[in-house]
Parts: sequence; structure tokens; C-alpha cells
Amino acid sequence: MIDAAGIAQNVISIVDRMHELRRPQTVPTDGALHRVIEEVFWSSMDRYEGNPLQARIFFVRKLQLTGARIIQLASPRPISKDTIRQLSPAHAPDGALLAVEDTNGEPQIEAVLGSFPSTRGASPYKWLGVESRGPGSVRLSIGGWQTVLEFIRGTWKPLGGMSLDRTAAEILLMKAGLFPTEPAGRDWQVAKMILDIGNAIEHHGMGGALWILPCGATMDGDLEGLGHRVEMSSMWCEPFREMWELRTSVIRLLNPGCGKGHEFLQEAAQQWDFLRQDAVTRSLSSLTKIDGAIVINGSPQVLAFGVICNGFDCKATEVRRSIDPSNPSIADVVDSSVFGGSRHRSAIDFCSSHSPAGAVVASHDGGLTVFASWEKGRVIGSQISLILSDAEV
Repeated sequence: MIDAAGIAQNVISIVDRMHELRRPQTVPTDGALHRVIEEVFWSSMDRYEGNPLQARIFFVRKLQLTGARIIQLASPRPISKDTIRQLSPAHAPDGALLAVEDTNGEPQIEAVLGSFPSTRGASPYKWLGVESRGPGSVRLSIGGWQTVLEFIRGTWKPLGGMSLDRTAAEILLMKAGLFPTEPAGRDWQVAKMILDIGNAIEHHGMGGALWILPCGATMDGDLEGLGHRVEMSSMWCEPFREMWELRTSVIRLLNPGCGKGHEFLQEAAQQWDFLRQDAVTRSLSSLTKIDGAIVINGSPQVLAFGVICNGFDCKATEVRRSIDPSNPSIADVVDSSVFGGSRHRSAIDFCSSHSPAGAVVASHDGGLTVFASWEKGRVIGSQISLILSDAEV
């Protein structure tokens, strides 16, 4: 069984604590969210043409039901297992059914979100969604990627504080001095890109690690000759530079100063940049599907993947856990085991040995941890998708 009401209340509580920049555009009532969670859960037990039924439902406002990606239904359909079974096979893997609360607070399916990359009125990056991840498994997320809570095998795991903790993680990496500081703000922009790659690693569900060296650094010392060395054109991070430098792809370059009536060109270009960024993060995250870490430097350059090191020159003698999101330096001394197993320990010893250095580690069962060191032997970690409870339902 599933405690859909308890999960709904917990999710609303987490969302209420999020910074406004990351909070969903539409926050449903407890009752509406409870109803959708329960129906998605029971529909996940069903099969469609022999395959497990997978569904995703986003909560939206009525005025967001526009745009080329939106396929509106002639009349709303009430939320139920039968409705989900009938309609969910119609949405693309990156699409969804769109739910709107009526005046009585009852959620109804009013449209289908398709896969076509339109930009106006159909950008789900800040929409709260409920999706089935397999029989008896439900995930609640923002935009389909920022996980808020998971229910799997009778256990629900709320992932809390992600907005503030992610910011703290970005600050932690910046404090290590790994990234360019010119132009102003570039260190923060590169840190955000690194966290996006970490989120993509977490999303594929197999875990993995990203080890970060300072700008211009190469793999030497105890890392020399390890893993699969790669050479990648600097163009791999161009989709991110487009956003950093307030460019919007070739469309804007070919249409300088496009005025009123041509705003769609810039919006289309920005959407194209988001799609390219997503392709980059998914491509790099896939490298962690084999054993070992990806090694990257702050320039940023990808140096190698599949890196396993069991003999670091300077293992950590002091490990701390950040307790103040506004100041990651404020931290308690802890045993390294509080962060996780061997993958986390390797990241800690990497940071210690190659200080200044950083690492982003995704656990195979969910959650991200960021480590940084600016002094050999001492490492600070911050859990940015911390599992707050592990309550048996």
C-alpha cells in the first residue's frame, strides 16, 4: 500500500521551503496531489500491450495550455486509473499528461504534452510532476529531473532542501578555486554546469562520480595512466557558453538587434540551447555507467572516464560535513562513512590528494554529495539531495 496523503503533505512541505527561483510554477492542493499520486501508483501496476505502464502527469494552470507542444483535449477527463491507462501511452517519453485543478480542487486531465521543442507556453522545467518509474514505484519531481520524493518497494524517501543545498554545493566548489574567475561570475556558471552533469548522473539511477581538478590541470601523479583518456573539442560546453555570454545560438547571431515581433527567434534559440545542454549532460553522465569516475578540470575540459584509483598519495585525515548553507566552511567533523561507501571514500581521498580539488558523487540509490578541498588532508562535503527519512509504509 501507499500512504499517498502523507507523501503529498511531505512534498508540499518540501516545495514550500524551496527558494522561489526553483519552486514549481503551480503548486497543487494537498487533496489534488494526493489523488494523482494514488492513481499513478495503482496505474503503475498495470501493463499496456505487455509492457509496464509508465505515466507522467504535470500540474499546470489553465493559461499554460497553449503552444505547439500542447495537444488539448476537447473535454477534460477526471483523474483515475482508467484515464491514465487510456491516455498515458499517447505522450512521448519526454512528454506528459497535463492536469488542471477545477474550481472544486479536483484534478482533471486537460491536455497532452508532446515532444516537439516549442518554446511558448510549454516549458515544463518548473512544473511539478508525478510519474511511475516501474511497478509500484512513483517519483515526484520538478520538470522531470529535480527529484523531490520517491516511493519504491514500500519505502518513501523525501529528498529535501535541494534548492538551498544545491546553492551551498555550488559555493563549496567555487570556494576551492577550481574555475575561471574572469569574466566575473564564470566560476559560478561552471559550478552550475558541473552540478547539472551530476544531476544527470543521478537521474540514470546507476550512480557515478565526477572528479574535478583546477583550471588547466592534467592527470599526473597517482592518476597518471588510469582510466580511458579522452580528447574533446572545447565545443562540447558551447551550449553552456551560449547562455553564459547571453548569446542565443546562431539564430541570434544572424539576426542582430531583432526587434518587436521577432522575440520568438530568441526564445527558439534559447530552447535550442536548453536541448543541447541536456544532450551534453546526458552524454557525459553515460560515461559513468562503467566503473570509475569521470575526471574533468575547471577550464572546463574532460580528461578521462572509468578512472579507478586505490592508492592516493595523501588520504584524508579530516572529513567535515557542511551544516550552514550560506557558509560551507562551517562544518562538523564526521566519519567518511556518513556520506556513503567506497565511491564516496574514493572521492574524498581524491580531493585530499589533489587539493585544491572537488568531486560530485551520485549514489546508486539516489542523492548527490559534493566534496571540496583547498588544503591537503582536509575535505568538506555537502549532501544536496539528502534523504531525510526512510519510513516504511
